[in-house]
Amino acid sequence: MSWTWTAIVLALLTAAVAKTTLQHAPQDILHPLVIVNGILAYFAIFPAAFLLATGRYYFRGVTTTDGLFAALSLVLLGYLLTVYGYRHAATTRVRLRLSNTVTVPGRSDVPPQRLRLLGITGFAIGGLSYTYYVLVNGGPIEMLTVTPRTAFTTVPETGRWRMLGLLGLFGGLITTLVSYWPGMSRHQLTSRDTTILASVCGTVLTAAVLTRARMVILIPIVIIFAYVYFANYVTQRQLIAGVSAVGVLVAISGFFEAAILGDGKLWLLMRGLIQTVRLEVFAGTVIQVPSQHPYAFGETLLRAPMIQWPGMPLRYGDQLEVIMIGKNRSHTTMSGMLLGELYLNWGVLGVLGGSGLFGLALGALTHLRTAQSYIARGSYPLLLIGTVLLWPTNLTWATQGIVLRLFIPLAAAITAAIIWTHHTPPEARPV
Repeated sequence: MSWTWTAIVLALLTAAVAKTTLQHAPQDILHPLVIVNGILAYFAIFPAAFLLATGRYYFRGVTTTDGLFAALSLVLLGYLLTVYGYRHAATTRVRLRLSNTVTVPGRSDVPPQRLRLLGITGFAIGGLSYTYYVLVNGGPIEMLTVTPRTAFTTVPETGRWRMLGLLGLFGGLITTLVSYWPGMSRHQLTSRDTTILASVCGTVLTAAVLTRARMVILIPIVIIFAYVYFANYVTQRQLIAGVSAVGVLVAISGFFEAAILGDGKLWLLMRGLIQTVRLEVFAGTVIQVPSQHPYAFGETLLRAPMIQWPGMPLRYGDQLEVIMIGKNRSHTTMSGMLLGELYLNWGVLGVLGGSGLFGLALGALTHLRTAQSYIARGSYPLLLIGTVLLWPTNLTWATQGIVLRLFIPLAAAITAAIIWTHHTPPEARPV
């Protein structure tokens, strides 16, 4: 397909994103569609404009203008279905039985103090586990300097301590934030509460930085920003300034990474500012599947529960490596975003159907903001960020990085708090 037609599709996509952004951003900068638009612009619109303007493809000979046209067309159609799904779910009246009754039957909400105690306990266990993992494998300096970063685990059978550590730290962070939501939303936090929250957030961010994995670092930062914003502790301008600062740091890290792997030219700066790889991988996948590589038909999802057995299919990122460079390298992986995984598994129908469901999920979440239960309202920022982060990643990564580390620990803590409260006499419950 010609350069002109690709530019036309890009222009239509840009116009659609700009329209929804102007509709919602002035009122709510963290509106679900505004966040999706920002992610889409960074991973699709800006990279496509850069590639069309310069022709400097990272995967020369694999990514072509035809592939870029096909990929952008799917992004556009998927985006329109996401917007439609969101608006349909957000404007449909629903009965929030679960979110309005996360309580002990016949009683008030679960006491925040008990949920907080469970969260801090999980946080402490996670901190000790992660500290042990880091020290036994060489210490924090080694972890920050080893190349590639995935080669840090040198002592066999210690990776489980990393998994347990991040599970406890991230799950403890979220559970603690939710438990403090009544005080945060009313601006009634004491100095002791603020100290506890700051200590938990600072520890989790430190552990995340040690991993050197961008998404692992980005998740707690974005979630903390979201909670502070929805609790009205910062204005939209302050939030934009903070997010911009994080974006600059991400761009700088991308520049140095490109400089290490590249040839030192000025274009490396653009590579650090504009991430074209994900879009190129998606475009290459669309062109080569199923003509040269078969559909996966759900194989990539088998890795999501972190269960392995001999002969199991390659991970999503490893399959993309085979498609793009013809081999699966150790310690590295690729990403073609959520749309890439949907296409690799189920083709065009997967992209369109998955995009519609993605929009429905975002729209359904908005009803939590007006739920009666503080747990439901306090969980909204987490569920919102966890859902929108599906777009630049994939289902497998989200299951491991979001569901297992954040959703399940929070759900387990809530369940434990409900059982604890249910078996406590009313007169002995915290006020």
